[in-house]
Amino acid sequence: MDNKNTNITNSVIDSFFRAISERINKENGLSDITYVMCRTSERFSRLFLCFMFPGESFSGNGHWEREYVGRIPIDEKGSRIDFYYNEDERQYVIENKIYDQDTHDEQYMKAFPDSDGYKRSFIANYSFKGRFYYHCETWKNFYRKLEDVQFDETDIEGELVIGYRLYLARLINYMEAKKMDLSNIQSIRSFFIIINEFVDKTKDKWNLNLYKRSGDFVDSSDDWIGKWYSDDMSNAFYFCLELHGELPEFAVWIKPKWRVSVDFDTSIRKAIKEKQPILINSEKIEFDKYEWGTGLYMDLNTWKDTFFNSQKTLSDQQKCIEMFIEEVLETTYSVL
Repeated sequence: MDNKNTNITNSVIDSFFRAISERINKENGLSDITYVMCRTSERFSRLFLCFMFPGESFSGNGHWEREYVGRIPIDEKGSRIDFYYNEDERQYVIENKIYDQDTHDEQYMKAFPDSDGYKRSFIANYSFKGRFYYHCETWKNFYRKLEDVQFDETDIEGELVIGYRLYLARLINYMEAKKMDLSNIQSIRSFFIIINEFVDKTKDKWNLNLYKRSGDFVDSSDDWIGKWYSDDMSNAFYFCLELHGELPEFAVWIKPKWRVSVDFDTSIRKAIKEKQPILINSEKIEFDKYEWGTGLYMDLNTWKDTFFNSQKTLSDQQKCIEMFIEEVLETTYSVL
């Protein structure tokens, strides 16, 4: 195929997947398009299976089914898992979620039992570690996996995968953080990407969840913009930027489940007073505490001068934000 035809093909494939993402943009749609890709491309099928079942080997040309019904009916419709794959009598099932938190962990363990030879995996747009799934993954990690795959420019099968990757990015709202300049409002997007990733990768430790299901949820009022998270005890944390100054300030508002008592207020004051400054790459980071309504407010008061100058990298900035949040959470839970 000559370069002219290749460029035309690439353009058509890109346009095709962009158009699909505008109409087929729900959870079932993602499963349908992924299923079609697995049926169409052995290479994609193999990539997806090896990603979802690490340690297993696949040819990718086995038998795929969509919305496969388990042998043990949980309700009148039965248990329908998103993907079923059979290769050489080995059976694999995969459940897909985007934001829906109903993981069907125990339900699918019963419907697709180990005793029948099933291996079950789970993929979502959030982190989850199920007790009964063989492996759990995120769509963001799969997108990154596809980014690492090299394709020849004349490889039409490869172009299909690149088009699918474009479709996937739009469905899961995939974005990468960039080095932040706090004088530029575009950096606010990178700030919240880092917050989301911190919450996601520390799920086992802090178990924070957005009040709203969408990762795009941003609550703004007056001169503040931020996201509310809560733990499984209904304590709330508001990770936010204060925008009314020359440069944004980063703060965390803390609202315990109950109204702040005198004992709690005294304890948190004492805990913060005794807290040693955070050291990141030998640079001192301090934070202040103020009362706010029925909650508390902690401000990272040295961050913009120390970590948001032109000499710092995105990694430095991310480490600063994450370590500050860790300090706030550890200090708060030490007295709750």
